Amino acid sequence: MTLKQQLKKFLKGNSRRDASFTLIELVIVIGILAILAVVVIIVLNPSELLRQARDSNRLSDLQTINSAIAQYQADGGTSLGQTNKVYVSIPSSQGNCSDLGLPTLPDNWFYSCSDSGNYRKVDSNGWIPVNLTSISFGSSLDILPIDPINATSSGNYYTYVTGGSWELTTSLESEKYFKNTLKDGGYDASRLELGSNLTLWNQALGTEIIVNGDMESASGGLTNNWGNGGCATGICTASDAESENVINGLRSQKLYRESVNHSYFRQGFSVVCNTNYRASMVYQLNANGSNVFLGVYDISGGGQGQLFSQNLISDNKLHHLIIYFTVPSNCAGTAYTDAPRMEGSTGTVYIDEVSIRRR
Repeated sequence: MTLKQQLKKFLKGNSRRDASFTLIELVIVIGILAILAVVVIIVLNPSELLRQARDSNRLSDLQTINSAIAQYQADGGTSLGQTNKVYVSIPSSQGNCSDLGLPTLPDNWFYSCSDSGNYRKVDSNGWIPVNLTSISFGSSLDILPIDPINATSSGNYYTYVTGGSWELTTSLESEKYFKNTLKDGGYDASRLELGSNLTLWNQALGTEIIVNGDMESASGGLTNNWGNGGCATGICTASDAESENVINGLRSQKLYRESVNHSYFRQGFSVVCNTNYRASMVYQLNANGSNVFLGVYDISGGGQGQLFSQNLISDNKLHHLIIYFTVPSNCAGTAYTDAPRMEGSTGTVYIDEVSIRRR
């Protein structure tokens, strides 16, 4: 073999070796890719992005429906549906939606559902009872939008209420859009409200508001009392009702604890025995310990009987809590709510939109 042939063979062999990867190199590359994948998941939070995408669809859907109904009315349409009915976007073979397990409505209020073959029609046979096909210049909708999830179990569905005017609602699930429910001008902090009359859904929630702690107004807020008289100055503190929550940018009431003595915001109210109620609260909690909750108590014969309690989620994110409860027939007629109560936990909780309604 000549020197020239030997040199070509040597260079060819080195070329093959340079074009390949060793096992160690492959392991290092795979490890780097795994770390980058974890970082991307943490930073982007795909679950939250999916929730945001669904909420964006919900906002667009309600605006589209609202615009279509406004066009119908501007064109002379007057048949908007029946009053004292909550029309629901979930299909059901039962006209009164009795198979869906929806929350109980106040007396003289009813649900209305359309079946799976009709519920997306725009000719008044769909879940919205308005004949959009009668608009003289044509309807902007060919099919009625429905919630991306559209299920009772998650509370994600659209509603429509009418009474000479109309109101649409939906439940939002992402951190980015949730705050819209507190700034839409409506009365329910758990649902986004849109329409020509934002008092209609309020009527469907309950006829009488027993406790109303709306921290957006100067007159809102709960009475600040402290448990066991053991909340020393500098240990438990409560701001005024106009305190700014810099975390979510909303006006809210703040409760801050640094001791083991329990503390709470408390409000007393009158109750009717053997009657259904709805309690709700918006909160954001960052605490050490899990015993932070919303509670309602019946004052009976000097004792305190707990009607219900629900623990709050401590993840420093905005949440909305809704509880349905019944006052027993042997009640004392007077109750109070701790909204919230902190026992054996330290930290900060912001609260807003505390309400109790008689159903």
